[in-house]
Amino acid sequence: MPWQRLATRNTPVVRWVVMFAVLLPYTTSVSFSDDIVKVFVQNRTNHFIHAFVDNQPYLYIRPGGSVAAEARNGIVSMRAFYSPGQGVAGSTEQSVELEDRVLSTCNGSNCSTTEVEASYYWTVTDDSLRNQP
Repeated sequence: MPWQRLATRNTPVVRWVVMFAVLLPYTTSVSFSDDIVKVFVQNRTNHFIHAFVDNQPYLYIRPGGSVAAEARNGIVSMRAFYSPGQGVAGSTEQSVELEDRVLSTCNGSNCSTTEVEASYYWTVTDDSLRNQP
């Protein structure tokens, strides 16, 4: 087989290909959540609610329950209202600015940085839903 002959040869090309294949996982990193912030919607009502976080729906959040949503860094808009069919009406809206932060700490000449992931807890209550049109 031609590939077996190539693999047994100790040529510079083969050495470079093997070295590249071995080192590739250590030299690259992929992060899918660099600009993602977490938003936790907590339902503290006696009814089911619908919530929207940056127009992403989270439907029928049970009383006492919560959902974890993801949004982009920046201004996050949120809206909640009672789920239909329960005989109650009310809604509330809120916007917050969320961004990941980098903290730097130094102890003498020894410095380190830590990225702190932004998160926000939004508690929806019966009072907050009834006070809005």
